[in-house]
Amino acid sequence: MSTRCANCGVESELDEAFEAGNQFGHPYCPSCILKTRGEDVTAVKWVFPIALVISVAGIWFNPEDDTGWAILNTLLFYVFGYASLIIHEAGHAIMGKALGLRVTNVQLGFGRTFMMVKAMDVRWEFKMIPFGGFARYIPIDLPWFRTKDFLTSFGGPLANLLVAWIMSWPIQAGAEFTKPVFGELHLWHVFLGTNLFSGLWNLIPYVSGNQPTDGMLMLRAPFIRDEQIKKLRLIRWQMECDLSLEEGEFDKALQQVEEGRKLAPDDPELASRKARALLGAQRFDEARSEALGVYEIESLSLEARARSSNTVAEANLQLDDEKLVHEAGFHSNHVMRIIPWDPEAKTVRAHLLIRKDEVDEAIPLLHSALEEESEPRPRAMMHCLLALAAHKKSDQSAYQAELSNARAAQPDHFMIAKVEKPAT
Repeated sequence: MSTRCANCGVESELDEAFEAGNQFGHPYCPSCILKTRGEDVTAVKWVFPIALVISVAGIWFNPEDDTGWAILNTLLFYVFGYASLIIHEAGHAIMGKALGLRVTNVQLGFGRTFMMVKAMDVRWEFKMIPFGGFARYIPIDLPWFRTKDFLTSFGGPLANLLVAWIMSWPIQAGAEFTKPVFGELHLWHVFLGTNLFSGLWNLIPYVSGNQPTDGMLMLRAPFIRDEQIKKLRLIRWQMECDLSLEEGEFDKALQQVEEGRKLAPDDPELASRKARALLGAQRFDEARSEALGVYEIESLSLEARARSSNTVAEANLQLDDEKLVHEAGFHSNHVMRIIPWDPEAKTVRAHLLIRKDEVDEAIPLLHSALEEESEPRPRAMMHCLLALAAHKKSDQSAYQAELSNARAAQPDHFMIAKVEKPAT
């Protein structure tokens, strides 16, 4: 049995991946759920310029009326919300590192990544939509982890409340720079308010969707079981490996897999990551063998087996053997029955179609994958395949454009050299 997405019509055997996507409760695939949320955000974004025009018009025509200033200060509250979010997540990161936890990455907002930096040995991702975020941390040593988890969860609200408290001092002293500017624009007060709101709101213990607030995490911290803490040590190496894979540090990822295997030698999640690291390191035979081993573990979830199957398919295509290309088709078919919305699955499927000279079917898949993928390395692969498709269609201008896009996304991607060969 399979479930069909009510929006795009894609079918999958992975029923649990679907969510109610409209007011009628019809099932939507993960890709359509993200697009729907993006459309909701796009609709909300129009509120800001409209409200800005209304507030400025109100102030211009009737500066004595407080309505325009009230709207403008409300908009300012949302603008300063991003700065408060940075302070909040930095509070988590600083507290976690001070307590000896491994803080791997911090995400600010959601949606497409527009900037990514590494500071304090932490990866900071800035998203297009400045609402919500998280700091991911894991234990290095087990003692006192419950206390450390409690304090790290408290670190975000504490940072906001400290900033709000410090900002209240000049107000109480009547400092000139805290007074309204350009009429009744309360910059200082609004920034204080966003920090106060962020600090207090996140202390309320509740769960929104699958995301618990800091207050809920603090309530849960004393009740974390010993076996959960031990499992977190293994998860640490899985997460470290994921970050290395995203950054293209494949040798480092392989070392992290070996560290994790000291704790759990037969962990299939580590084996799956090792296969992906070997694939990135261009050790395709080893990647294929490792991924096949994971695929054959029938007790694994459908999604985990599908992702390993996808690695097998890509390794086979890179090995450039006709028999293995046929096997790649079998694995790609399996993947597309389980996770047809996944950008990596679409990329491998497109690679197979290009190999079979079915270029016109491959190009829409790659464009769809590009819309959903924000990481530079997989985007470089997609552009390389689009360049290869353009070469097969004898479209030299598109070939050069896509090759330039690939270099811009990830200059050292191994596929660039392969795609350049047809032109030489």
